Amino acid sequence: MRYCKTCGIWIKNASLECPLCQNVLHRVTEKDEVTPEMKRTGEFAGQVISPGYPKATTDRKKYQFLLRVCTFVSIIMMVLLAFINYVTYATYNTILWSVVCNAGILYLLLTLRYSIFNGDEGLNAKIAKQCIGVMGLCVLIDFVIGFHGWSFNFALPGIILLADAGILVLMIVDAGNWQNYILLQLFALCLSVILVLLAIPKLVTNLLLPIIALLVTLLLFLGTWIVGGRRTKMELKRRFHI
Repeated sequence: MRYCKTCGIWIKNASLECPLCQNVLHRVTEKDEVTPEMKRTGEFAGQVISPGYPKATTDRKKYQFLLRVCTFVSIIMMVLLAFINYVTYATYNTILWSVVCNAGILYLLLTLRYSIFNGDEGLNAKIAKQCIGVMGLCVLIDFVIGFHGWSFNFALPGIILLADAGILVLMIVDAGNWQNYILLQLFALCLSVILVLLAIPKLVTNLLLPIIALLVTLLLFLGTWIVGGRRTKMELKRRFHI
């Protein structure tokens, strides 16, 4: 039996994520066997928990208010930066630096919204959105400063390699739920393939690092497929409803 610390519920099917928040579940071993008394009092692993479903009275108003305040302040800053850039552009013959600044502010808002304040979203979705956001920001900066190609040749494959390392660490740390990160591996693999294919329209001019990212991601997925065996196949069937 497994336990979700986020939702406070017990789940008998050990091969599934939490059906409510999609976060990884914590395994209860024989050493930590839960007795009826522990369920009644909510004591488990040295902490007090509430068995059953979580309370529906979770107060999120303070987080929503804080997010609105941050959004309002950010809009003011973005408009001010764009105005300053517009006024000084002709005088100093500068670049559109306000686009880079405003993109960074927008990325920060999205991070607050989807990665910090959205506790119901699973870890896989958060990591995937962060990767897409950072990649988009790198490409935008590259184009604004004149497009030298460093975003496609170095930054994007570097982000993919960093994601691969993060996935591997998560699978080792949470070995009992390693199958939960298979979709994240497929996501990284798709990004790697797309990045290599961008060499056709000449967006990628140096294929060394993109190919390395593709090979590392492919080896990670194949290793999971071979070592995981039947459990990997069952997880993919469950995810894609095959």
